[in-house]
Amino acid sequence: LPLMWAQRHVLSLCGPVLAERAAAQRADLRRRHAALCRVAGAASPSWSDFSWAAACVMSRSGDASDEPGDEAPALFPVGDLMNHHATYPNVLGRYEKSASAFTFTALRDVPAGEELTVMYGGLDDATLLLHYGMVWRAEEE
Repeated sequence: LPLMWAQRHVLSLCGPVLAERAAAQRADLRRRHAALCRVAGAASPSWSDFSWAAACVMSRSGDASDEPGDEAPALFPVGDLMNHHATYPNVLGRYEKSASAFTFTALRDVPAGEELTVMYGGLDDATLLLHYGMVWRAEEE
């Protein structure tokens, strides 16, 4: 994630908007770390440990909301290991309000050994990079 990159690498991102978003993300996390340090005192994690943990959570979390426009960040153990496929995912992940659970359902028969993929949402490359540390490159179909 750009959050973990040296500032010179962040500045090399294509376009000032992405570099600004990365800087804002880092500044927000610095504010959160400072707030934690005020409360936890000597038991506070270092900036390095805190930013590493935040990057782990950010890159492994998703939205479990069931209403458009709502936001409900959540962790999805095991499901977070599935990679993103923007055009033809073979698994659908969704929050099932009636079950109070996030479920994963195959969209078609998936042969043994084939990678399981989900769509992370209609996210642009900048958002994918900032939150998941990758950008989407369509394979030759």
